[in-house]
Formats: sequence, C-alpha cells, structure tokens
Amino acid sequence: MCPQYHHDAGNHAQILAAAEEDHEFVLELTSALVRVPSRAGIDSYDPIVDVLSRWMREHALPVELVRAGHGAVVGLTVEIRGA
Repeated sequence: MCPQYHHDAGNHAQILAAAEEDHEFVLELTSALVRVPSRAGIDSYDPIVDVLSRWMREHALPVELVRAGHGAVVGLTVEIRGA
C-alpha cells in the first residue's frame, strides 16, 4: 500500500526558496570536493575530511571527527538544527 502525501503549495514554495538560497553554498562545497583526489581504497580520507570540516566550520556548523579505535579519522558528524 502506498502512503498518501498531502501537497502543500506553501510548504513547497518554502522548500524551493530554501534550496535556491543554499544553491551557491552547495556548488561551492561540491566544487571543492571534486578537486580532491578520492579513489576508494587508494587515497587517504584525510583531504576529504579536511575540506568538509573546514567548510562546515566556516559556515558555523559544529563538527566532530569520528576516529577508529587506532585513532585514524574515519568520518565526521555535524549537528544541523532546523527552524
């Protein structure tokens, strides 16, 4: 059984406005990430984590690095609060 969705034109307009507002930020981050070598199993994750964490800090997003048991950085977390 498929769930029923209620289409709210006002909500749609708000979502579209928010997406358009963030458009430049998304392009900026995507461009920065594409420039970093990141072949799975070959390249280190560190440059990608550095780009992401720096960008998030520059945009006032609280970032925490996730480390494996041996101390290597394996990812990051960020808290994004809604309106």
